[in-house]
Amino acid sequence: MTAVTAPYPRPIRRQGEAGVTLVEILVVLAILGVMTGVTALALPSTTRTTTLTNEAELLASRLDVAAEQSLMSGRPAALDWGDGGYRFLEWTGTEWTTHRNPLLGTHHHMGQSSLNADRMAARDGRMVIKADLSPPDTQAEDGTGEAVATLRLRAADEEISLRFDGATAWVVTQ
Repeated sequence: MTAVTAPYPRPIRRQGEAGVTLVEILVVLAILGVMTGVTALALPSTTRTTTLTNEAELLASRLDVAAEQSLMSGRPAALDWGDGGYRFLEWTGTEWTTHRNPLLGTHHHMGQSSLNADRMAARDGRMVIKADLSPPDTQAEDGTGEAVATLRLRAADEEISLRFDGATAWVVTQ
C-alpha cells in the first residue's frame, strides 16, 4: 500500500503571537468611536450669539402669532416671562389662563438666557398683547415717534433687543 499525502502542506505553528486578531481591531475601533463621540458632544455646536439670535427670532415669531390670534379671537393675550423662560397667556374675560395654542401656552425654557422689558429690569414680567393690536403698555419711543415695546434677551455678556409694536415683532440688529 502506498501512503496518501495531503495536497497542501500543514501550517507551521509559531512559538509566539505574530499579529493582531480581528477582535482586537474591532475593540480599538469601538474605543476610538466612543472617544470621537464624547469629543463631538463636548464641543459647542453654536456660539452663544447665534443661540441668542435664534431665541430672539423664535420669540418674535411667537409674538406675531399671539398678536394674530388675539386679533382673530378678540381676546387679549400676554407674554409672561420668568424662571428662565416664557409662555403666553390668554384673557378669558375673568382671568389669565394658559394660551390654548400649545406652541404659545407651553413654557419655553431659554437655557442661560434671560428676558426683560426695556423699562422693567425684573427677571419676571408680563406684557399684554391687546386684541386691537395697539402698542403694549410697556413701551418706549423708538426714535421714529412710534410707541413700541423693547424686550431684551441676555446671555452672559451678550444682549439682543426685540421690538414689538402691538402687531409685529422684529429683532434689532446691532
